[in-house]
Amino acid sequence: MPTHPRSARSRRALTMVDTMMAVALLAVLALVAIPAVGPDQPLRVISAATVLASDIEFAQSASLASPSDPVVVRFDPDGGRYWLARASSPDAPIDRPGRHPVAPYVVEFGAADALYLAGVGATTQNIPDGVLAFDAFGRLDQMGDARVTLANTSGSATVQISASTGSVALVP
Repeated sequence: MPTHPRSARSRRALTMVDTMMAVALLAVLALVAIPAVGPDQPLRVISAATVLASDIEFAQSASLASPSDPVVVRFDPDGGRYWLARASSPDAPIDRPGRHPVAPYVVEFGAADALYLAGVGATTQNIPDGVLAFDAFGRLDQMGDARVTLANTSGSATVQISASTGSVALVP
């Protein structure tokens, strides 16, 4: 018995609607899944630069509040971490204010609070012995601007500290 032309059209239309719905569903799933597995490496560098700039400004403020023993930013030679310490003992991190339980003010890329910064490394320029210090007026305690470049496989960002004013800026 031959099929009716009308039922053949209905079957084709249903197949077309099914296909369109499947494609739409796949598109929605792709929109959800792609950002979840997409590269976040550029964001890690920007985040690391922002965290470092904030920590440098905190050290500067703490130095202004206590100029007899200013807070310094000490960079580990391997570039994987830095900490805030008193100038009188730059190898001993200060306690992070407001933290309970008390914890040292150490930022290690890829660990603890900086877990999301994994893969980022820091290189310093014009920072003698890896110690960034401020004078009683909030200026750098050295000649010439200091720079810290944070980088990973996707790129880099630089934090620059002005020697004359102590201002901290992210530079291209």
